[in-house]
Amino acid sequence: MKKTGLILGLFAILAVSVISSTDIPRGYAVQPSPMGSPEIRALWMVPRLIFDADPEKGKIQIREYVQKMANAHFNTLLVEMPSDYIAALTDERYQKAIPITKWDALGELINFAHEVGLQVHLWYSFTDYKSPRSPEFNPLHNGNPKWAAVQIKERMEPNKERPKRMSVLCPLNPDARRWELGLLEQVIKRYPLLSGIHIEEPGYSGHGECVCDLCLKLFQEIYGTAGLPETNSPQAEDLKCLGTTDFIRNLRIKIKALNPGMLLSVNGGYSWQMDRPLGRNWKQWAELKWLDFYTPQIYTTDAYKFRSNAQDTVYALGNDCPVIPGIAVKWGPKERNVNSVETVLREIDLARQAGARGVVIYKDEFLTNEYLSALKSGPFKDKVPFPKFGK
Repeated sequence: MKKTGLILGLFAILAVSVISSTDIPRGYAVQPSPMGSPEIRALWMVPRLIFDADPEKGKIQIREYVQKMANAHFNTLLVEMPSDYIAALTDERYQKAIPITKWDALGELINFAHEVGLQVHLWYSFTDYKSPRSPEFNPLHNGNPKWAAVQIKERMEPNKERPKRMSVLCPLNPDARRWELGLLEQVIKRYPLLSGIHIEEPGYSGHGECVCDLCLKLFQEIYGTAGLPETNSPQAEDLKCLGTTDFIRNLRIKIKALNPGMLLSVNGGYSWQMDRPLGRNWKQWAELKWLDFYTPQIYTTDAYKFRSNAQDTVYALGNDCPVIPGIAVKWGPKERNVNSVETVLREIDLARQAGARGVVIYKDEFLTNEYLSALKSGPFKDKVPFPKFGK
């Protein structure tokens, strides 16, 4: 009995020590990467929220911004580009919403970042974060409203007037995939100094998508089931992955044909089992060597949870694909969730311990001088190059 009690006591002590080892002491400072080892130090950024519509002011702001991030020892910028941006380069109606397209702020940013040694990867969503005005759904830009994904609740109440959301593109439509690939081909040719394409959450926005006419037809033809399918069934999961997988495969082929040195990456969750029902088939893409790195968005204030999730992703992808976790400063509805400076530093340290090849910070508008100073004096103390990987 005493022996049993002693063992239980020791176990309790060990359990407490493991949990407390992730506690963040006041003034916590992460050490620089070992011996200045190459790693990705990236920042998600949104140019339309930063730079002035006036070209003279905007170009000055770009140089100041890029230099500031270079001085903080970032080596990569993941720059948001919606499809509306490319449309706005030639269509004045889209320029009203994104006025920095009048002088092509994206091109200016890519060129100056190249001058100071920062890589720029295009941060693009080919499926989600659309709107009824997106060029994908605009016939004047060879788009089609029928490409929009349909939620099952829109089908469940056919007699109830419900405006079509048109916020997600259904990637099962081959014409929609060709349209998206054509747009990215334009981008690759227009910006030869672009270092990579970073695809945002490639898949559907929820389990209730998609039951558009094409999805219902394909589901019935493949599985022989009429009526509305169970949208989170194994069959629906496999079907959702067909379009996204074909897109990533063809994007990889197109990139290597147009710019062999360009990298391809995607982001999503930390669990492939949770992501695959949405069409985010990134584990298979990694196994097929289509991805140069993968970024799990591990947005949490809990250091223990961050470490566990980062380790899970690294373990899942093994030697197939480098993992670059996403760490958030603010996120969630109205950015109510906030990570302190100490927590961000701690999570960078834990990412390294988990075997990650770098980190991505979300996102630029929340990265105050306090964070930048702490990064430069701690985990980013030494300037390091971008890792040499890619197939």
